[in-house]
Amino acid sequence: MGRPRKPEAEKVLRGNPGKRKLADPETTIAPIGTVPKVQPPWWLTHELPLKVWDVLAPELASAHLLTDAMATTFARYCVLMARWIKDHEFLLENDAVYETDSAHGKMKRIEPIAALDAKLAKELLSLEAQFGLTPLSRQGMQAKLAAGGLPLTGGAAAKPTNDQSAKAEAAEQSGSSGGQLIGFLN
Repeated sequence: MGRPRKPEAEKVLRGNPGKRKLADPETTIAPIGTVPKVQPPWWLTHELPLKVWDVLAPELASAHLLTDAMATTFARYCVLMARWIKDHEFLLENDAVYETDSAHGKMKRIEPIAALDAKLAKELLSLEAQFGLTPLSRQGMQAKLAAGGLPLTGGAAAKPTNDQSAKAEAAEQSGSSGGQLIGFLN
């Protein structure tokens, strides 16, 4: 797996060091000042993934970190989070190891669901970084917004503006954590 792609907004801020053609700045998905209402995909029907969506999606959309174009990826995150919650609940009620009898005596083995839990945690951390759900990734996204006044939409970047009030508003919107969603399910 290679390096993750840099958002168009970051390329604009750096002066397009690769000199490759950038996406048209007029195709901004959501201009600053509007809060898009992003609907979950039609296939996201189970209760727990929908609950994760309902808690996180409005906050991410208001910070312009979730758009219709990213809804499927975020829905996959919600499904993985729901799976991790169920696995985690099982591990809280049961031991992460169990004993088996073998020709050499009793052996302790790791519960298979504990291995799944660890894999899910890695996948979730990767997706959380992409959506700004970890402190480090959120800080980086806020710095980019404050530096350029650009909405991070995962697609094309908006035109940079010299208006200081727009920059302050963008930084304020991305920093509004309201219900402190990071770690809300812990």
